[in-house]
Amino acid sequence: MRTQRLLVLFFAVLISLFIFSCPKENDSQPRGDPGDYFPTKVGTAWTYKVVLGEINPLRYGEVVWPQGGSAIRMATRGFFTASFNKDEKKEFLLKMRIKGLASKQGKIEYPIGVELEIEQDEFGIFEYHKQVFFAATPHGGFTAHRVETRDYDSPGAPSSSWGGWGADDGYTMPLVFFAEKPGTKISIGDKSPDSLLFIGIDTSPLGNSNCLHFQRKVASADKKAGEDLSDLGKEFTEDTWFARGKGLVYLVQKVEGKVSMTWSLTDFFQ
Repeated sequence: MRTQRLLVLFFAVLISLFIFSCPKENDSQPRGDPGDYFPTKVGTAWTYKVVLGEINPLRYGEVVWPQGGSAIRMATRGFFTASFNKDEKKEFLLKMRIKGLASKQGKIEYPIGVELEIEQDEFGIFEYHKQVFFAATPHGGFTAHRVETRDYDSPGAPSSSWGGWGADDGYTMPLVFFAEKPGTKISIGDKSPDSLLFIGIDTSPLGNSNCLHFQRKVASADKKAGEDLSDLGKEFTEDTWFARGKGLVYLVQKVEGKVSMTWSLTDFFQ
């Protein structure tokens, strides 16, 4: 328990240390409470249509693997397996719903916690997950993470000379939403290439008005002089739009400026 709380405190301190603000001219607040844009009510369900673009989409995650009284944090880059499908399928469904409250979100204990059930994931967005949670806190400004736990023997997990004996599950907890003024960017750690910028109030590409527009950016991997950067190491962005009462309604990922995939909300139930 002490180790878990220390890990939560560790992430909270890192987030607080690496918040940067660049105010814009239009600084008016959106209507309602920040939590209205990030629903956590049990039974809420989303269906997205995932469409591939002109280039293979990328994934990036920082997985924490508890090791006794300490932890190892490992960064991983990769492709989505389904993007290499042989039948050249370009559209996929992602269905998920909030199945229950969760006082603990894996190894994390945030005040607002719910567990998700991934009902259909044709593209493999949650390919390596064991459990998926939303973990949020209203304290000091509303912030929300998506927590995914990973089996101790899943790809990329560290092992000792005893293999996986006695190992704990790993977890990743990317920040997906926060309440701040436009131009604020949050990065977990000064060496992390992963950051989230709140752009401001915007209309989504689907036509949803008064959405909160964020942009996640994963910087390119470091390379040695004279070496070409592999496709896995390329920079990519993910723009997301959150509508009041619905949450995420649209996502577009771009790899070096080229569209790699989009998510469109096609069905919503609460």
